[in-house]
Amino acid sequence: MFRRNDASDDLPSISRQSFMDAQAEGLMMPPEIEQGNVEYKLQLVNTPPERIEHLISQLKWRLAEGYGEAMYEIGVSDKGSLVGLTQHDLDASLATLKKMGTALCADVSVIRERVVTADDTVPARKVAEVLIRRCLSDHHHFLEVRVAIIGGADAGKSTLLGVISNDEADNGRGKARLNLLRHRHEIASGRTSSISHQILGFDPHGTPINYASNNVSTWAQICEASSKIITFLDMCGHPKYQKTTLSGLTGHSPDHACLIIGANSGVLPDVSREHLRIAVSLKVPVFAVITKIDIATPQQLTRTVGALLSLLKSPGIRRVPLVVQNRDDVVVSASELAGMAVIPIFLTSSVTGENLPLLIEFFNLLPKHPTANLVSLADEPLEYQVEEVYEVPGAGTVVGGKLLAGRVVLPRSPHPSDQHVPAADGTHHLHHHQKNAPPLTLTILQQQQQVFYIGPDRGVFAPVAITSIHRHRCPVNAVHAGQAASFALTFLSANNPDGNADEGATTTTVPPLSSAPAAGTSAQSPTSTSTPTPPPPLQATTTTTSFRLRKGQCILTCPAHPTWVFTAELSVLHAGTAGPLVANTHAVVYIHSVRQAVRVVRVVEEPSGAGDTGGGGGGGGGGATPGPLIVELRFLVEPERILEGRALVMRGVAGLKCVGKVLAVPYEVPPEEEGGGRGQGR
Repeated sequence: MFRRNDASDDLPSISRQSFMDAQAEGLMMPPEIEQGNVEYKLQLVNTPPERIEHLISQLKWRLAEGYGEAMYEIGVSDKGSLVGLTQHDLDASLATLKKMGTALCADVSVIRERVVTADDTVPARKVAEVLIRRCLSDHHHFLEVRVAIIGGADAGKSTLLGVISNDEADNGRGKARLNLLRHRHEIASGRTSSISHQILGFDPHGTPINYASNNVSTWAQICEASSKIITFLDMCGHPKYQKTTLSGLTGHSPDHACLIIGANSGVLPDVSREHLRIAVSLKVPVFAVITKIDIATPQQLTRTVGALLSLLKSPGIRRVPLVVQNRDDVVVSASELAGMAVIPIFLTSSVTGENLPLLIEFFNLLPKHPTANLVSLADEPLEYQVEEVYEVPGAGTVVGGKLLAGRVVLPRSPHPSDQHVPAADGTHHLHHHQKNAPPLTLTILQQQQQVFYIGPDRGVFAPVAITSIHRHRCPVNAVHAGQAASFALTFLSANNPDGNADEGATTTTVPPLSSAPAAGTSAQSPTSTSTPTPPPPLQATTTTTSFRLRKGQCILTCPAHPTWVFTAELSVLHAGTAGPLVANTHAVVYIHSVRQAVRVVRVVEEPSGAGDTGGGGGGGGGGATPGPLIVELRFLVEPERILEGRALVMRGVAGLKCVGKVLAVPYEVPPEEEGGGRGQGR
């Protein structure tokens, strides 16, 4: 059986520099920065009470920056010098740190200690790395980190997740993956065709909590005992299901992506190359796990790792690989991953369990992706993206997705009876919802809880009430920005106080928004200087007779203006055999959970010269266009609500693959008002 260390000398240009090994080579740590969740402390000895109060406020800030987690380096100066402390001073500093954590209901765990003086130095001086994690205020508020599992078919993605979640080794024939597969044809073929969910919990001390833990058999029990939850999104690897994988990468908003590669393949499949390039283009931090090292020969593993290293060094990616060999490398890779300059590489086996403890420790230290400030986003107007839609008998309409902004707080539940509601992955659980209850009216519901609007469906929004909220199958009373949850919805009727549905859908006028052209005028280009006129009034449907609920919609505080046309900046990863991107090119665009066919109206700006776009992705034929393109795109089916700055992925005929972002979203009236047909250009 092949072991990782047998080929360690054959892996060229791999970074192995450990964080606390810097002193041995006369190096220093990077200077401390004010942002982030890492704090340097030279010592915390004989601290007066007034100083303790200041330190507690500082710890509270670091915990907020890390979404409930902070890392303290004890014995390190603000400039990054590894000074070290005697054992007595180090113990006193750790005692002070634990006192600070107790004041904030946070647990303090020493990750590692290291002697930074010579062997003959007396007394020896040490530095310590300490993880501080908030304890649960109740069994609903846990830190969630989403990890997308990507890679080609037959790489062992589902098998690895089955081993991690059940703490039971695979038998070599895929036994561990059976609990993750959702459909009969998946079990028969062994290939995932849908996005499945699995979780792994950690308590405040970093102990893994899964189905192998005592008295744990459900998701709810894992969440109740965990202060941190890793949510795995198992993607499809077969080329036949790539549109599902793209929907998961763009719509499910993962914090990190885990690229799974089979060591026995000897090559890097084209699907894996495409997944890696798209994840990097979407600015999702990536780490790699090479599986099946128990059956791979040294030559196969060397070729596989060599192909991965070549891809990591290619234009458009240019990442530093780090093969994780010990616990120090785990801490280094977890701390450096958010900067997206380093890609950790794990060499594992799901049969023998080799190096899986290092991978699980890595998940324990894995930080949440440093996106926008979630504290400030929680005070913004509500924005919830719909990723999944369910219709459950006795419970009604349920949607699963992620809250991008704002917060939802349930009042006292008006429905006392318990019914089953599916979670975001399709499984059922309990919530409070009155069976066979008549539709609530806007007047009644406004006295109980807030009215939201879901849409757009053909340009209109429908008023709804959120009657139940669940996170990972656990009922909760509130969620805020950055959390994934499922909502049970009740559609409202403003024109029908008795709760009976009208024949056909009716509409009611909603106050208009600003900055949209009037009917009969075209949308302004991004470089136009003319002043836009007020848009026509928004329409909100008041019955569900004709309203279609689908993925890609959103729930907002107020109805918004959907658009038919938008401007995007695109980098062509692979032009395919159809030639350069020109007007009237048809493709499918993915923007968050929105997935719809589009047409290129016109190319606004051609590339000015050769650029680094990460071309050549996806393998085979057709190079990438030098430099980014600015194009105007038009939805072909119905208008959508999209925002400027959102990342997008576009796939077209003949292998066309593009990534980029939305530059401008000009308002546009429907094509019927312009005199055009469905799907026509401006």
